Amino acid sequence: MILFFLPSQIRSKVKRHPPVAWFLDVSLFILLLSVIHMFLFRYIEQSTWNEALWQTWQTFTTVGYGNAPAETLLGRLVSIILATAGIAMVGVLFAAALDIHLYRTERRRKGMVNNPIKNGYVIFNFPGTSVLQHLIDETRYTEPDAGFCIIDGRIGELPSSFQIQPHIHFIHGSVLEKDTYKRAKLDKNKVVIVFPVEKGKDDSDGVTKTIVDILPKFIGDETRIIHILVDPDNNWMFEGLPSTPIMESLEILAVAQECQDPHSAHALQNLLLNTEGANPNAYKVKNLVGMTWQEIQEKAPIAARKIDMPVIPFALVHDNTTYTCPDFETKIHENDSLLVFTVNELKWDEFEAEVRRL
Repeated sequence: MILFFLPSQIRSKVKRHPPVAWFLDVSLFILLLSVIHMFLFRYIEQSTWNEALWQTWQTFTTVGYGNAPAETLLGRLVSIILATAGIAMVGVLFAAALDIHLYRTERRRKGMVNNPIKNGYVIFNFPGTSVLQHLIDETRYTEPDAGFCIIDGRIGELPSSFQIQPHIHFIHGSVLEKDTYKRAKLDKNKVVIVFPVEKGKDDSDGVTKTIVDILPKFIGDETRIIHILVDPDNNWMFEGLPSTPIMESLEILAVAQECQDPHSAHALQNLLLNTEGANPNAYKVKNLVGMTWQEIQEKAPIAARKIDMPVIPFALVHDNTTYTCPDFETKIHENDSLLVFTVNELKWDEFEAEVRRL
């Protein structure tokens, strides 16, 4: 094989992809045959290198413009051989190129290609068609070009309804293999979401914990980890880990909440869907350090009116823990965040400055 002329490191990589190896074989054979013809034509016909190259291309592609063709018997025999080979080899070359395209499409469909998504969402364990589609739709309401990479070793490929959507990638791999995490390019993305391997089964929290344990080795400094918790009694396993738990039963809890407090679930749903009114957003504190929660609650409405934007603080994030009802005397520390209901285009720096001035 002509591939043996390539460096061993490149040759070993190419051999893992047969269509690519075949395409390179054909290309290198065509190149070698063309170079031989060019040299023979140059010296047999006593032409220039420029003319020899031109005649080689004409002959191989069977275009045959006819300008300055071979005059000698030997030159014509060489051209006949090249033209005959060209008839077959050009077709083979295009067929090999098509094979590469089909091969790459098949590898991508079956989850064998590295994650190309950047600044997107990586999801471990396919959560089901309806859940995933709902998550994609709601995320893309505010981020139209958001990308998603789904990692799962239990399915051979994603349902066709996701394959036709843009910016959705699939990786087939085990959560116990290092290569799976490397292929996911976690450090290039902003959120990793770990769903339970089996919906409704509390034993799945053990597998989730294993994944969350491994993730910090591969994520970037700004990458967030969210895991879906089946059984709240298993939350102790995640203590000290840099992951935010979301209860799997949140949908049931929302129904129960609505039964107890009419219209409350609908209001929360509108907030979470980001489709109308204010949205829940988290902002890192810069100028409010040292103030108390009571001072912020008192001054926020006045500052919001001054900048003509609704801002309603509803929770404090301190040391990765969220406090929805902190004590009035709780002080704001450096690196804390405020969770507020507001509009997406809130000018946070201007709002903070107004609160501090008041």
